[in-house]
Amino acid sequence: MSHLATLFDPPDNATAGELRLRLRALADLVARAPVPIAVAHDADCRLVTANEALARLLGVPADANISLTPRAGEQPLYHIQHRGRDLPTSELPMQYAIAHRTHVTSDIEIVRADGSLVYIQNDVEPLYDSKGQVCGCVSVCVDVTERKRVEDVLRESDRRKDEFLATLSHELRNPLAPIRNAVEVMRRAGPDAEVAERALAIMERQLQQLVHLTDDLLDMSRITHGAIELQRDRIDLRVVLRSAVESIQPLSDAAYTDRGGHISLSASVHDGRVTVTLTDTGIGIDPAMLPRIFDMFVQIDQDVHRAGSGLGIGLALAKRLVELHGGTIEARSGGLGTGTTFAVGLPLMTAAGDTTSDAEPPVDAVVACRVLVAEDIPDAAEMMRLMLETMGHAVRVAADGVQAVAIAQEFEPQVALLDIGMPRMDGYEAARRIRAMLGQRVYLVALTGWGQEEDERRALAAGFDRHVTKPAEPELLESLIASAVGSQA
Repeated sequence: MSHLATLFDPPDNATAGELRLRLRALADLVARAPVPIAVAHDADCRLVTANEALARLLGVPADANISLTPRAGEQPLYHIQHRGRDLPTSELPMQYAIAHRTHVTSDIEIVRADGSLVYIQNDVEPLYDSKGQVCGCVSVCVDVTERKRVEDVLRESDRRKDEFLATLSHELRNPLAPIRNAVEVMRRAGPDAEVAERALAIMERQLQQLVHLTDDLLDMSRITHGAIELQRDRIDLRVVLRSAVESIQPLSDAAYTDRGGHISLSASVHDGRVTVTLTDTGIGIDPAMLPRIFDMFVQIDQDVHRAGSGLGIGLALAKRLVELHGGTIEARSGGLGTGTTFAVGLPLMTAAGDTTSDAEPPVDAVVACRVLVAEDIPDAAEMMRLMLETMGHAVRVAADGVQAVAIAQEFEPQVALLDIGMPRMDGYEAARRIRAMLGQRVYLVALTGWGQEEDERRALAAGFDRHVTKPAEPELLESLIASAVGSQA
């Protein structure tokens, strides 16, 4: 530091030769400094030189005059913008600092000769001669291009997150409204069986929509965190496609295909791969959106008046799942009004083998048994009790883990459906105690809203026989209970 101080502040009795040496050393220091520096050699900024670091940043020769108001016959080698607006001469940082005899700090964009942008944080300080007159200025720059890029990415991420949360709220409220109305209709309709049946059908469809929405969110979370491991097996693709078509048949009026439009599904085999193609004659996709439609939270249609715009996770989820299968997915569209085609390519298995299925065995007849339900939400517990009783089972309900253990000791259930997040004692500890008490005479099912792979591993480690994510399908519960009773017979 003492050497630099001596360079900048020579003693009063320094000779002309010493001053020249000091100036040469100072000039050499500035020229080789790793920080981009510019020096204006006159009050009009007609001659501005750059050190090596700034010349590289600007993409100009090291000996170039980088003035933006150069001498006659010279042209600027770049220009300066602020938020995309070209700055007039009076607002250029160097010119402003000299004109107002003040320090200037600014964030600017430098547009280089090749059109590329560099984002700069700039500090300018006027220089004064021995008479106190401004004779130029010095500018020190910091390249903040990468920081600006990261800030833009974070800002866009925040915007998409906010948009996602707003859309999620909208998508949740959509099915909740008809469910609430259906409950009110059933209350007012009294014994009218036809009205009740119609209301129940609406509730069932809307609840299924909520289940699909929740499943998509959970699947996306698992994939994002690398928590999905595929169990590869041979399947009959025709069965899968037929099942997929049947599952979305109630949605055949498709939010993005106008009345009179068509949706077609086809499959073809070529070079050991099968390509499944889905084509519609709907609204199509803007070509500018095609590169982004498989990104998380990106929504193709931003029209708030169009129902069912979705969360912007469906296509991202589809892409990740297809890639996990070693496949590819692409979208094609000629633009708005031309429809859209999605093509999924998957590898074929050539080895022979029997097709297997993880589906639960069919239930031919319900065998009544003793079922313990542990659930701390009263309405959920009561509805589960009513449903199981309509199936013919004897049911006891516990509001927490402590009650569950006490009831199990006296009731000796054949099946226990235990929530995990309960007060006083959680489902894991309750399962361990019930298992220690009843052994294999009880079939323990973790019935919970926690659906990550780690949650399932933890449940099995605690002694549960099965981990089921809420809401459980009644058919699945029937199958589980029948299997449990059959294995105990």
